[in-house]
Amino acid sequence: MKLLLSSLLIAAVAVSASAQVILSDDFESYADTAAMGANWTLGSGGTLATTGGNPGQAGAHDGSNQAHLWAHAFSVTPTDEMPLILKADIWFSGTNNQRNTVGLRTGANPLYEVGFHNAAGSNGLSLRILNFAGNDGWVELLSYSNLGIDRARWISTTSTFSATALDVVLVDSLAVADGGFGTMVFNSTGATAAGAFTDLRFGGPSALSSAGGGFLVDNISLEVIPEPSTYAMIAGLLALAGALILRRRGS
Repeated sequence: MKLLLSSLLIAAVAVSASAQVILSDDFESYADTAAMGANWTLGSGGTLATTGGNPGQAGAHDGSNQAHLWAHAFSVTPTDEMPLILKADIWFSGTNNQRNTVGLRTGANPLYEVGFHNAAGSNGLSLRILNFAGNDGWVELLSYSNLGIDRARWISTTSTFSATALDVVLVDSLAVADGGFGTMVFNSTGATAAGAFTDLRFGGPSALSSAGGGFLVDNISLEVIPEPSTYAMIAGLLALAGALILRRRGS
């Protein structure tokens, strides 16, 4: 009985402990760009914007051929039971011809970008998906003309990675009546990534420069969150352990 109780409790704790916040940055704690550099490799193109964030401060990229990486090591392989969730707010300045994204990758295998691009087939608000899910490459979600030149605003993104799928939800802060797109959903399914995600960055995709200038990022987070079925399993294990404890006390 002791062995069974221990096994149940260890299993429940092990599953619940797997839920983890890898990083969460709203850029509010930094006194200046130098302080921000403790968490991000800024190079010459990254700075702290002390105003204009969503709200408050934000990370700024000037559009140069730079990418600014999270400076602390991590390695996560998403599963169906424990999906990986990336959230980021990105600023659309109202100009076209941009190459500015938030990226999650390990080199090119796997590779994910969400933001703005300016190539045939992905000229506007775009995603890049390589070597996982549907391996879609660059995907245009909304062209610059449909985004609306001179309609500057924040776009909130939530990207959920499971074993073989990617689900992306984008929410426009600009009202639909004023030309915003409201809420957009994108899904891609297919292959399992060959390895873990180990690199979070913002700036130029693959460190390419942006002829359309830079952008801001805010409220970036990366976390592993158990699916509801996993929480149900934890609750079931704990309930069973509790019942066995009561049974022992009553015997």
